Amino acid sequence: MTDLSMTTKRSLPPAVAVAALGASSFMITLDATALHVALPTIEEDLGASLTALQWIANAYTLVFAGLLLSSGALSDRLGARTVFLWALLFFVGASALCGLAPSTEILIAARAIQGIGAAAILPSSMALLVDAFPDPKERARALGCWSAISAVALVAGPLLGGFLAGTLGWRAIFLLKLPVGMLALAAAARSVGRPERQTRALDPVGQAFGIVALATLVFAATEGREFGWTSDIVIGALAIGVIAAFGFVVAERSHGDPMLPPALFRSRAFTGAILGAFLYNFPYYGALFALSIALQTDGAVPLEVGLKFAPMTATTAIVAFALGRIVARFGAERPAVVTLTTGALGTVILMFGGLEALPFFAGSLLIGIGGATLPAIVSAAVENVPSGRTGVGSAVLNTSRQAGGAFGVAILGSLIGAASLTAALLMIAASFVLGAASLWWCRRQ
Repeated sequence: MTDLSMTTKRSLPPAVAVAALGASSFMITLDATALHVALPTIEEDLGASLTALQWIANAYTLVFAGLLLSSGALSDRLGARTVFLWALLFFVGASALCGLAPSTEILIAARAIQGIGAAAILPSSMALLVDAFPDPKERARALGCWSAISAVALVAGPLLGGFLAGTLGWRAIFLLKLPVGMLALAAAARSVGRPERQTRALDPVGQAFGIVALATLVFAATEGREFGWTSDIVIGALAIGVIAAFGFVVAERSHGDPMLPPALFRSRAFTGAILGAFLYNFPYYGALFALSIALQTDGAVPLEVGLKFAPMTATTAIVAFALGRIVARFGAERPAVVTLTTGALGTVILMFGGLEALPFFAGSLLIGIGGATLPAIVSAAVENVPSGRTGVGSAVLNTSRQAGGAFGVAILGSLIGAASLTAALLMIAASFVLGAASLWWCRRQ
């Protein structure tokens, strides 16, 4: 069998690398956004119980979140190109297994396998993107394109998932990834080089603690609304997560060559960007979820909700593309502060205008601008990661993003149920402002 990592010379332009790496990120995001609207058809076709449906959705998320840090370290150790190409092939194969699954048990297992592939794709693809564009200005523009491609999945996911589930069936959501994934694989194999890999000792104790901490904390955030935040299972998961996180910190501080060097966080710029990543995803994904619940409670059907969100998510994609060029000219932090502050302003409009057509359109449009901050945050983070640590630096960034999104959905969803939309919107606005403050603090290093 041919080794996918053998070819190292680029034969296609860098723009093809951006498209291929963006397509892989698109598929990862689509997997989380398209499937939820198809769960009723899976329930009917496979006779799945409510618990099984929850695990079909969550098996992917938990494995993905739990393995991000370890995958980033693996990317640095084995080489980002090798890890990316094999992980993408692994992900496509798991998608085929999902599409052909004859039972809920096999579908849940295949979704977990998908999560393994996705966790390896994301940090390695970002490391490849950084390596392909060593010039900071060109890199910022490339990150803008990559972020825009990823953002399209937010608006395309529910619409595409609903269309496919209603016409070709839910299996088409997974089988569609086969041609897309193979095209991305072929393009990436011919357009990305091989960053220098690093010879490092293994850190099995740190990796074990990291996996347990991330998986249990994301599980608690995901299931808090379902079981109740004071339930034994959620409190137990939180306790295990906190203990494992403490063990992870101790293990990394005592290891001679740790998976996640504590020295990374001595950089205020890097720390501010990581905090900003959490505070960016928390309000943006939380707003998508909370406003979706509020609109449906107000009588809107799912398709109508998707259409109402289309301007918001389309704005995110368009502004993310443009922001890459702005970051290339002005640096990362100032544009990030502007976009996050704009997101807070949009939230304030919704607080006072409610769900009426014009205030919702204006407010959601501004929140969409806040959601376009990703290329600036990524630029602020990767500029402060030492050479040879891009994989794990990217993994930390994406772990913070995933945690922010998970807790945003969980906490803001709970506020919608227990209090009111106003309380959720107030927290969204505050998070956008805190995110802007963290990026401004990052700038003042």
